[in-house]
Amino acid sequence: MTVVADEPERVVLWCPKGTRWRTATDAHGVTRLPSRAERFAHRMTSMSWVLGEFTTDMDLLYLIPRHGMHSVILGWLPDGNFTGWYINLQEPISRGSQSLRTMDLTLDLLIGPDGTSKWKDEDELDELVSAGVFAAELPDLLRAEGERVLERHRTGQPPFSEGWEDWRPEPWPAPILPSDWETVTATRELA
Repeated sequence: MTVVADEPERVVLWCPKGTRWRTATDAHGVTRLPSRAERFAHRMTSMSWVLGEFTTDMDLLYLIPRHGMHSVILGWLPDGNFTGWYINLQEPISRGSQSLRTMDLTLDLLIGPDGTSKWKDEDELDELVSAGVFAAELPDLLRAEGERVLERHRTGQPPFSEGWEDWRPEPWPAPILPSDWETVTATRELA
């Protein structure tokens, strides 16, 4: 991603359409379990996964607070239409010498351009709790975090009051994953 801002309270990252990224997926030839929730739980409990390469299909801007358990992701379709805010609930970020690290905690909150909201991936979170991947109290902590973010949206607080939905990037090229990306290690927590 391209660093837009590295501020005391947050990091802002740009991920344009066409950016290649990697994440855990099923190994070739593995029988695919019926639901995404079951696949996630199986990968996490058996550690039977490989890194798959994917391509971002829309422009994304990440607003990541340094101490919160979420990121606010704004998206735009290829025609430039704003899709809304995607609240990704995750571990607080930590900083390595060349990286920012976090772990997605599955539950998400979607806030449309019209202000309507809905939870996403509750079934996956329940499956991961049932499988013992996440602690039983995590869903309540994540929902509370999501509700705090939603209240900031409802009351017009940052980042929702800052006009990010109208932001447009400089003409930056799509970032390229460094060849040594697998050797990057977290070295310290963000201050």
